[in-house]
Amino acid sequence: MAKLRMLCVLFGVGVLFLVATASPVSETSVATADSTENSSEELNGMFKEVEEMCRNNNATDDAYKHVLASFGQTIFCGASTINLNQLVLDAQTLNNETRKTFFPRYCPQLRNGYSCIQSLVEDFEPCLDEDDFTIVRALVDIVPDALKLFCKNDGEVLFSKYKFEARR
Repeated sequence: MAKLRMLCVLFGVGVLFLVATASPVSETSVATADSTENSSEELNGMFKEVEEMCRNNNATDDAYKHVLASFGQTIFCGASTINLNQLVLDAQTLNNETRKTFFPRYCPQLRNGYSCIQSLVEDFEPCLDEDDFTIVRALVDIVPDALKLFCKNDGEVLFSKYKFEARR
């Protein structure tokens, strides 16, 4: 189960890294040495845990090196497929009127971006035991259906939920 959590953390860090690299740096925001150092330490700690998982399951460094390379490729693929900076900005102003342009613009990007994680998941297989990989594969395989539901009728599922909450 710890391995599964680590994989989820790895994906989470990948998404956070993608958001951070795609987001513009505000003129008023300045990264402090402490915040940069803490982020770097956390990332290094996470990669150390992934390395241990790979060694424990594979007994070589090759699987870990392959996962690292795949992680980098996944980040690059995602950044080149999804205009994440604009998506975040547009999501902040998403409403019933803007959804007619938001979903047609970003759903194809998200569907294409999903393909970026396929090789990372496959490359991670040697680092996980069979049961953990089966769970990870099942979770990743749910994403296309979730996107389909999310994008259906320009996000109707999101807006119908808000209508339900407003009636309370």
